[in-house]
Formats: sequence, structure tokens, C-alpha cells
Amino acid sequence: MRNPILHHILFAAVGAAGLYAGFLFVQEQPYEAEASSSDNVSGYAWSSNIGWISFNCTDGDSCAESNYGVHVDPNTDRFSGYAWSSGIGWISFNRSETGAPPGQYSYSTHLAQIQQNGDVRGWARALAACDEIPCASSGPGSNSGGWDGWIKLRNHPSDSGPSYGVTYNINTGEFEGWAWGSDVVGWISFNCGNAGEDCEQSNYKVSSGGGSVSAAFHCEGSCEGFAGELKLINDSTPVAGPNRVKDSYWIINTIEHFPCDGVCDWTVSSPSAPGTYPAQLRVENQSGATDTSEVQDIRIKQDTHADFECSLDEQTWVACPTLSGVISQGELVYLRAVDAGNLSLPSEGASLTTYEWQLNGNIFANTASASTQIGSGSNVIRLEVQDSAGRQDAQSYTINPQFPFPFWREISPF
Repeated sequence: MRNPILHHILFAAVGAAGLYAGFLFVQEQPYEAEASSSDNVSGYAWSSNIGWISFNCTDGDSCAESNYGVHVDPNTDRFSGYAWSSGIGWISFNRSETGAPPGQYSYSTHLAQIQQNGDVRGWARALAACDEIPCASSGPGSNSGGWDGWIKLRNHPSDSGPSYGVTYNINTGEFEGWAWGSDVVGWISFNCGNAGEDCEQSNYKVSSGGGSVSAAFHCEGSCEGFAGELKLINDSTPVAGPNRVKDSYWIINTIEHFPCDGVCDWTVSSPSAPGTYPAQLRVENQSGATDTSEVQDIRIKQDTHADFECSLDEQTWVACPTLSGVISQGELVYLRAVDAGNLSLPSEGASLTTYEWQLNGNIFANTASASTQIGSGSNVIRLEVQDSAGRQDAQSYTINPQFPFPFWREISPF
């Protein structure tokens, strides 16, 4: 199956030959473009009609002669600036110079924008097609041979013809796909990896990356809270654009947790033990640029904690699971939930108010200390506690008893 875009490239190259050849010799380029040091798009696109299109003066180390470049705003994903073609001159992404595009997608304040899914929608315009700058209209100038200079970066669903468009790949930092520039410019390829092309012969691409990122965060409400509730808010930038934060790594008590996607918040679940811990945030964009925030201390508050011990004589207290295979079926086990500040604890500033003991799901006591008779099979003892702040916790242990010794009776053989 033939590639419809490649087919149209060949058609446009042949059909536009007469118009394009005459156009190059009559147009002059008095306009000079200026670039910003923040221009973050670079590389070459290719048109079989007009040749290479450079998106940044750094591509050919020509910034001393002509300082130009294309920029994607990291906060809005909007394009601005200039690309250069030795065939048609300056290609502008500035809505204030080009005038309104002749169709969709059209924006009132800018020409082109990257969508959240990476699709690039909008236009650019070769300024040579205009009689003056800013362009007086969206139509062709008097000396352009009927060519209006518009380059469409993605077809609109209402357009006829093949489906095409430029896409930004956040994982590689490269633009991919095709744009259409009418019969003069024809099809523009933004990446040699497009279908039907060979990167070994010419490894070209338009890319955006290498911009800086900034890591910052704050605590939601307070930097003191319970584990599982204390939330850290990610304030890192940029959140959009080609250099947007790709991964965030939360570092709690010097332990770096697995990254979350983009500029993501974090609820601190570990460490859960009460104490003060240093917290940091490291962010990285798709090109590998990183930044690490300043350290902020967070404090994990003591939360409600349920625990208990077991005893066979109310004198020697041990961890309950150690009684498995020791205690006999039918024997009494003593339980305690409080021991001089150990075992069960209330949350910070509160006191324990409620105890509930269960054996295999059946409630048998509501006091801090209790006892129960061990039955056959597995005995799951569960303690649920609640404090004066309404916070709850529970703990369960399983005890598997040994069978009781058989009753012994001496029988005379006579």
C-alpha cells in the first residue's frame, strides 16, 4: 500500500515547479528576524520542494550572522519565533506578524500549540508571501504569484484529502510527522523516522529539549501530620511544553521513592514511625535535565496504634504467636493491650477510650485486659482500639494450640 503523503510529495514537487522557480527570483528578503536566548526548538525539517528548513541558528552555527529560532512556551505549549529556509526565507510562528490563518485550527493570540496528547495544531507562515510585515491579510501578496505562504501543521477533521499532522513525542523530545505548505512548499517532514524515510541516508529531525527544570514543593496545610495523610504539593516547573517535568522523585529521610509521572503530589506513607524527617524533591525532564529542591523537614505524628501481648499466668508476658504449639486446646490465655506506654497507644494529644476483643470474629471483652479460652484449630484474636480523637487501629494474632494430653489412669493388669 502506497504512502498517500509520499505520493502527494511527488505530485506537489512536479506541479509547483513552475510557480516555485519563478517565485524565488522575484522575491527579496528585507525582513530580519530576531531570536531569544530561550529558543528551545532546533534541528531541520525537509521539503522536497524547498529543501531544508532550520529551526534554530545553532543548527548551522550561524547565530553571529542571523540570530533566530523557534520557541515553545513551557507553560502554555504555544509556538513563537522563526525558522529559516534558503528557498523561501523566514517562516514565522508569530500571530502578530502573519495575520489570521485561512482556516482551522485557528487561535486568536497565537499560531500553533502542542496539545496534551502531543498533537501540534495550527499554522506557520512564510513572510515572503506578504507585501509587508505585519502581513496585511491572510491572502497572497502582490508579488508572490498567488502563493499565500501558509504552512498547516495538522489537518482539521473538516478538511478533505489525506490525514496528516505534526506530533511532539515527550519521551524522545522529537517532533514527528508531516506538515503541508501548499504546492510551493509541499509536504514537510519533521523527522527522518517518518514512514517511508531512511535515517541512515539523512538523520534529520526537529526536536525540543535540554531546557532547565526547577524543583520545589510545599506541605498542604502543615508539615506535621499522620503517615498516610501528610501531603506534599509539587510546585515544580515547567508543567507544560517540550521541557515539561517528566518524572518526580520524592526523597523522604534520604530514601528516594519510585518516580511518579509529571508534576505529581505525594502522600507520605513511609516512614510511619513518629519523628522528624528531611524531605526533598528531584525532578527530571525528557532530555535528562534535573533539579533537586531544598530540604524541608516534615514531622510524622504519633498515630493510634493497637497491639497486645499474651500470658498463661498473668506474670510472664510474651508475643502471642509464640504460644502456638505451647498452649493447649481449652486452656485460658490472658491478654493485655497496655503496658506502661508500650503496646497500644493513642494518637498525639489523645487518650485511648475504647477496646474491643474478638476471637474468630466474636466479641468477648471491652476492657484493656481480658482473657479467653483457646479453642481447637486456629484462634484469631483481634484487638480494635479507638482514642478520644476518634482515630482507630486494629491488630490480630493467630494462636494454634496443641491437643490436650489424654487423661491418664492406671489400670491393674490383674
